[in-house]
Amino acid sequence: MGGPTAWSPPYAAVRDTYAHPAGAGTATDWTSLLRDGATTRTRLAATGDLPSVNALHARCSPQSLALRYLTGRRHLSAAEWRALVAPSAGLTWVTHPADEPDRVIAVTHVLRTGTPGLGTARDAGPGPAELALLVDDIWQNRGLGAALTRQAVTVARQRGHSELHALVLADNRPALALARSLGAAVTPQGSQCTVRLSLTRRDEAAPRRSRGADAGVHPRGNPRRAAPDGTTTAPSPAG
Repeated sequence: MGGPTAWSPPYAAVRDTYAHPAGAGTATDWTSLLRDGATTRTRLAATGDLPSVNALHARCSPQSLALRYLTGRRHLSAAEWRALVAPSAGLTWVTHPADEPDRVIAVTHVLRTGTPGLGTARDAGPGPAELALLVDDIWQNRGLGAALTRQAVTVARQRGHSELHALVLADNRPALALARSLGAAVTPQGSQCTVRLSLTRRDEAAPRRSRGADAGVHPRGNPRRAAPDGTTTAPSPAG
């Protein structure tokens, strides 16, 4: 979970977030009012969003992309993107400025661990999920990552996932601080840390103010290993 990660500035950075429920009682489409007054719209991603998603990748700095994927990556293939937006993979959202629907400024993923290329398939229940987020450089540190993270956690819990997890670089202190503020367990593993947030509890820890975590978490997996007829932001989806 992290930002271009899913872990971004704390929820306190967002003045308000309006969620519009869509299907099965989960909010899959919402508008966010950021602390600087900017308004963004987030919706479920579609295969046709790939050009805009790759344009986002092209605008992101090498640092943001490295934080997101843990390696250099400039674009997603059509097969990778199809695998990420497939209903069986989980949920992928794209975010755009309210007045620019064709300009994608963030991609958020809540992906089932069994998604091809993202880990071992599980047949029993939703189980754990990968959380990842990529945010355009100029939209970082404005509260967008926090709003997306909060909504992703809410939707993952509503869909019955037991846990959200991701890999974060050990030197990505803002993302790790945000993870801890949300009550996640952080386990160092060399140059990376495993972040796990239990969704089985209702008493989430109150988030503490944290800055700059809009870039950098990477769920396990490599999008290059996506299904042939095709991750992520975390493992490796689009992001």
